[in-house]
Amino acid sequence: MDNLHSGHKQRLRDKAKEDIDTLSEHEVLELILNYTVVRSNMNPVAHKLIKRFGSLSNVLDADEKSLLKVEGLGPVSASFLTLIPKIVKRYKQSKATKNNKIDTIRDAMDYFLDLLDTLNKEELYVLCLDKNDRIITLLNVAHGNLDTINIDIKDIIRQILVYLPARVIFAHNHIQGVAYPSQGDIDATKELVRAIESLGIEFSDHIIVAHNDVFSFRLSKMLNKE
Repeated sequence: MDNLHSGHKQRLRDKAKEDIDTLSEHEVLELILNYTVVRSNMNPVAHKLIKRFGSLSNVLDADEKSLLKVEGLGPVSASFLTLIPKIVKRYKQSKATKNNKIDTIRDAMDYFLDLLDTLNKEELYVLCLDKNDRIITLLNVAHGNLDTINIDIKDIIRQILVYLPARVIFAHNHIQGVAYPSQGDIDATKELVRAIESLGIEFSDHIIVAHNDVFSFRLSKMLNKE
């Protein structure tokens, strides 16, 4: 039986190496779980996870306590599944900031579209740039739930001032709705502009991402509207 499981696992790994897009969602889960449980057949567990949560993304977004309710899934595997979205997020942050420059508004929009489009809750980021438009750092300055972010402007300023940027670009995502600012977004942006520019730092843009769409306050000419 071990040889049978071993052969199946190897075939699944080979299939993933050739083209992971050919794998079904339960096969992707099985592939992941095979790296956390070496000696057992995780195919039934992968099927149970999809049946319980409905999709691969829902499984990876589930908390550890909920995952452990699935028969056959141990604490190590459950913990590893919850880490995958966090690892992907760090990967995207690292890839986006490595040796990059933001020369145009379109550059900024593309940058944040890639970074924010797949998040499962609202986040507010600040991209700090030097006078030559090179990225100094990317800051995650506020977290929210499905549809709101509570911001602390004093805390955001404190984080930004550590890096002494020449200019900053703010961005956040909408989990629900479209990539267009709410009245709350507009009001918060006006407050941020006043606070940032009072320090002699240029407020270059505020970008909103939602469902593979992106909005720029600067391009829309809304940034300086009172």
